[in-house]
Amino acid sequence: MSYSLDESAAWLTSGAAAVAILLIAGAAVVQRRGSSRCAGWLRLLAVSAAVAALTGWASWHALEQRQAAPMQEAIASKHSCLVEFTLTQMVSSSVLEDPGIQEDGGRAPLGQRFRAQLTHLDCGTGAFRLDAPVLVSGRLAAGSSTEPGTRFAADAKLRDIQASSRSAARLSLDAPAEQLAPPGGALAVGATLRASFLMLAATLPGDGGQLVPGLAVGDDREAAEDLVAAMKTSSLVHLTAVSGANCALVTGAVLVIGRLLMRPRLERLAAASLALVAFVVLVTPQGSVVRASAMAIVVLAADAGGRRVTGSSALNLAVIGLLVISPDMSLDAGFALSAAATAGLLLGAGPLGERLSAWMPRPLALTIAVPVAAQLLCQPVLVLLDPRVPVHGVTANLLAAPAAPIATVVGLLACLLAPLAPPLAVVLAWVAWLPASWIAAVARVTSGWPFASIPVPEGLGGVLITAIPAALLVWWCRERGDSPPARLRRLALFAVMALLVTVALGVGLGQRVGSGLTRPDPWRYWMCDVGQGDAMLIRSTAGVILMDTGPESEVLDACLTEAKVSELAALILTHFDKDHDGAAATALPLAEQLIVPATGEAHGEGIVRDAATHGIPLVFAGRGDVFTFGDLALHVLWPARTSSGQPSVLSSNDGSLAVSVKPTASCRQACVSLIALADLGEARQNELMSEAPPELLSADVVKVSHHGSRDQAAELYRVMQPKAALVSVGAENGYGHPTRSTLDMLTAAGAIPLRTDERGHLVVAGSPDDITVWSPPQALAEAAAVPRFSANGWRASPLGDTALTGRAPPRSASRSRRSRTP
Repeated sequence: MSYSLDESAAWLTSGAAAVAILLIAGAAVVQRRGSSRCAGWLRLLAVSAAVAALTGWASWHALEQRQAAPMQEAIASKHSCLVEFTLTQMVSSSVLEDPGIQEDGGRAPLGQRFRAQLTHLDCGTGAFRLDAPVLVSGRLAAGSSTEPGTRFAADAKLRDIQASSRSAARLSLDAPAEQLAPPGGALAVGATLRASFLMLAATLPGDGGQLVPGLAVGDDREAAEDLVAAMKTSSLVHLTAVSGANCALVTGAVLVIGRLLMRPRLERLAAASLALVAFVVLVTPQGSVVRASAMAIVVLAADAGGRRVTGSSALNLAVIGLLVISPDMSLDAGFALSAAATAGLLLGAGPLGERLSAWMPRPLALTIAVPVAAQLLCQPVLVLLDPRVPVHGVTANLLAAPAAPIATVVGLLACLLAPLAPPLAVVLAWVAWLPASWIAAVARVTSGWPFASIPVPEGLGGVLITAIPAALLVWWCRERGDSPPARLRRLALFAVMALLVTVALGVGLGQRVGSGLTRPDPWRYWMCDVGQGDAMLIRSTAGVILMDTGPESEVLDACLTEAKVSELAALILTHFDKDHDGAAATALPLAEQLIVPATGEAHGEGIVRDAATHGIPLVFAGRGDVFTFGDLALHVLWPARTSSGQPSVLSSNDGSLAVSVKPTASCRQACVSLIALADLGEARQNELMSEAPPELLSADVVKVSHHGSRDQAAELYRVMQPKAALVSVGAENGYGHPTRSTLDMLTAAGAIPLRTDERGHLVVAGSPDDITVWSPPQALAEAAAVPRFSANGWRASPLGDTALTGRAPPRSASRSRRSRTP
């Protein structure tokens, strides 16, 4: 018998409630028989079961909202509906620009993404009122507000979304959404204050100017990607946005001021509560802020009633209450990290400080204990997001910690005074800029230290490696006594911790030492072995782009799984032959955008119509267009539009999309350039060479055109001067690809030909001066060479130098018979 998701939730909730009742009854029976300790444990388990039932009931109710029948029918119909929604959070600004749409003399953003609450749905069969969280992608009408609380109306299609998402569905706008109403009341005041402060912060220079808005009001949109990457590596990323500590600073400051003014206790508590609400409105309800605010409300309410509440009790009540009110908070990484860090401070900071004070002054011991305890409790959550452990995180936090509250408080004052007293706000902003610049400098310096992070296994293995030491450390800090059993327990504790640390270091060092024999990370380009066809993954800090799909969905799926790619920032189809777009139907649902050549042929393709049907933003790209994805810029080299701006009349290979991929100034790792020539023949390659800017025709790596056919422009390859030439080709393909003349031409141009039929996947990493190309170990054994390059030329592995001429031994018979269409 199978159960639906809502039926399973009902059974689990009912079961937890039943267990709670049984445990309460059991505790009562055991208590009467005189076993108080056992009764206490049963009551604790009963409370836990009751909490599970309560949160389960809330989740069940939220699940009903997510699976509301009108929404499911709209998703299944794939038709446009009239929707109304209220914006709650901007996720990202435009990733791509559509040169075919002009607004106010400039390019219009193709797609923005933001979270919203869907409030109205009308698909032609009736209007429904809803309250469901959705992820919206598309454009807003010119001049619209992007502040939380803004209401919009639009025609849109509802698309399904993964079950683990905080949203119930994806909303793809057919046209720019029209603003119905701006934020009102307190939200409008908060929006005005933020806008004034952001204008002021924009005048501050350098990294400090980028961090001040995040530290003060939680707006980190101006922080450059390389700065955010440095903050992540140094474990300071929590400072790029408002943290729960900011709520404590605000409420604490109001309480202190009230005490200095000798106001009654209830007035002080009321003023602190109002200040807290105003602060949350100003910085918007982020996960960490919501957690801290809920804890503060518990503490203030208890204080108003003349009772005291411990920190751990306040944390438990706050987390349980928030999960009951909004179960989707359980999917918010910021909320989870904030709760874990607070638990670390409450459970471990004090005892650890006491232990350390035996070897150092107490103030220094407490200063060290705070970041250590927070880092240990957060790390099991962090490894699920990024399977690495920051080595210098505690040091970086020690150095940055004194500056953070100064930048936060002074920056917040500057925000409040920006519309009222601009000159004073400017002075305060510059004062906040100084500690913010120090924090940024600490992040950049410590992220560049050797062994900045240690990789750990992904998933459950990484969680255990980081969670067990945290639990053991908390237990050790609370272990008392100096009896032989206590000493034995401490010895066992240190032995287990030493073993786990050794395992973690062994994994990290093993990955570094064996980097020449194992897949490099971070990689930049991944040419999938799809037989006689093309499929290449391009990795950027904004996501992974897939260029072409190969002919078969199963083979593409296997490559995406091995590369651990589940979402695509964009799908690029260079042209519409089966060996390039045969698996497009598999890749399209994963993509945020679809980019195709600006040709008449592309406008009539079925996959293009499918994209429009599913509300996926579509771009027809031609020569001169530039698309920026994080630390990469994709410059379109071909096809050319007509003089009137109309799509090119070229088709198939002659009209295929060729691009030059260049790292941007924000690139920090694997900054390797690429030119991908799709299936262009010699004549079109010569036209491309004559029209393209010279700076776009140099590349570290080239994707050889048309699977290495003889139809190549040798002069173009000499101009490009690539170090590596990737040839996507099927074994025994029957077309003679790659031809001997093309392989010789590549060698004459200074490039090393590397073929998927001999080596399998080709994964490019390293730097322009030290490029690494990795292939699966089995393929390497058969090809008898590890491809690796340096600024001084080819460095062959001890296995041989057959890759230098491209005459490697053939793959195994089972593999070599896998031919593909041309």
